[in-house]
Amino acid sequence: MVSNPIVKIEAIQEKGRIDRIKGMVTLAAGAAILGGYALHENAQKKDAAHTDTTSAPAITAVATSTPEKIREPKVKGTPIVPFVPNGKDDRENMISFNNYWEKTSLEALEIFRDADPIMPRLIEFTKQNAVYPVAQGPVATMRVLKDGEWDKPPSPHEFEIVFMPEQYAAKMRSSVQTEPDGHTMRVAATFQMKEWLGIILAHELSHIYALQIQGENPFSESEWLGGEVKAHKLEAKLLRHWNPQMYDEMLQKMAHITRTIANPHNEIDQLEEEYYPITSNYVGPREKRLAAASIVTSTSFDLARAQGATDENLKGHYQKIVQFLKSRPPRK
Repeated sequence: MVSNPIVKIEAIQEKGRIDRIKGMVTLAAGAAILGGYALHENAQKKDAAHTDTTSAPAITAVATSTPEKIREPKVKGTPIVPFVPNGKDDRENMISFNNYWEKTSLEALEIFRDADPIMPRLIEFTKQNAVYPVAQGPVATMRVLKDGEWDKPPSPHEFEIVFMPEQYAAKMRSSVQTEPDGHTMRVAATFQMKEWLGIILAHELSHIYALQIQGENPFSESEWLGGEVKAHKLEAKLLRHWNPQMYDEMLQKMAHITRTIANPHNEIDQLEEEYYPITSNYVGPREKRLAAASIVTSTSFDLARAQGATDENLKGHYQKIVQFLKSRPPRK
């Protein structure tokens, strides 16, 4: 079944802004392969969660080191205060850890409530349907019912958000990952900036919404590619909402770089760090990779759309983006 769009996102939302970009941008081959995440996997077998009996170790706060002094980025973010264990035992600490990240994630999403019409729906969908089991290992979880949940019937669209402590997050393929059936999202509890957490969560929630509500088929290449296009277009809206003036300024510079430089890895790295909190002063290495991918994918999509690219065109564009990301040298 072909899924309906989560929300109609206008190809040109602000004509004046797009007109300024047009005439200035020529998407060469190098521009067509900017940014992006690893492809949303076509298939992933359900983990053997019910057979894992590994006991969960104590939850500890994420250690942070004092980074070297660098120039402040033009766009300011909201740091996430590290979790501090305060329970009487490991079980209490695990529950408080979970509650802390549930609250932090919803706060991160609320930052972008007004960025796009879909965001209030995704936030309410999450509040009504998400449950938060405690990680017991890389796969196994333990559901802890809160007050008032004992007699509450399960939602037909219930899905899990599992916050993974560092010892389990290290084994994840990405800092946030969603299983193809749309019933489980795992989130590395190592994010240090609320805006990046909100943007990445919104991307994954758009997939869950499409799978749960719209019947998107994760095993259809065309449908999951269409889902990635919608999710990344949403990311672009959120990234711009964070600071519209700075985003538009950076977009113009990105257009110049991709028009004049054949292999602009270093130039893109410098541009990202000039505008957004993306260095080790602000985020960890896994968060940095996702943030960098978000920046270059969003700008690449917006530049392509300014040249008249349709959603169907962006499916192929996205696949080239993935190859570009794979070719990027490790960030220092």
